[in-house]
Order: sequence, then structure tokens, then C-alpha cells
Amino acid sequence: SGTIPPRSTWKLTASHNSATYPLSNLVDGSITSRWTTEGKQVGNEWIIVDFGTTAPVAKVTMNAGGSFYDCPVAYSVQTSTDGTNWTTKATGRGNVNSRTPIVVTFAKTTTRYIRILQTGTNTGNWWTMMELTIE
Repeated sequence: SGTIPPRSTWKLTASHNSATYPLSNLVDGSITSRWTTEGKQVGNEWIIVDFGTTAPVAKVTMNAGGSFYDCPVAYSVQTSTDGTNWTTKATGRGNVNSRTPIVVTFAKTTTRYIRILQTGTNTGNWWTMMELTIE
């Protein structure tokens, strides 16, 4: 429980799963592959990362790469040690129309799970992420 396990070992689950744009694209090291909801943002989309062990976390980076219009309208980053009880560590708004990744920082906390909630509404754009980094 001293360091975050390699991204290749993370267990990923999400509200939306696609054979075309699988969750594994979030951690494949490529800024050209993506995960996406393949639908309009309605405010109830989520991704959960399970490290399989506890680790100290203080930063989450969501990179939408070339699909920067598809960033989350609004988000909440939460942590949990049991996958049931969640603590909100940060909330914010997406960098709509910006190629800059969304970088979320918070006080270092030991956690096993990270949940990212897309909490906004956008009738014109999906929620897309090319890479997810947690530090």
C-alpha cells in the first residue's frame, strides 16, 4: 500500500462500455485511442478504478486529446477504501474547447478506488477520454 500499482493492473468499470471504445483504452498509453460514452452527457456517467490495494493518491488527470469537445461538462472525483462508501475529493467543470487535460489535485489520501462522476449535461457531445492518469 505504498505506491499506486501499474496502470496495466487496474480494474476498470464504467457506466458505459463499448466494444469499439473499450475501457482498456484509458490506460493503454496511447493518446489516439479512446473510451467514450457514445452518447450525450446526461449527468449520471461514471468510471471506477480499482487498484486492488490501497495507495496514496493526490492527482487525477483526464486527457481528452483530440476529442477535447467531449470533455466532461462537470465532474466529481471521489475515493473509497471499500467500493461502497465514497468521499468527494474534488469537483469542477471541464475545459470545454480546450486541448488542455483536466488536472484534478487534492490532499493526498490513501484509497483503493477512484470514482469519476460526469455530473453535467451536454446534448451535443459525448464524454470521451483518451488517457486517465492517477498519481
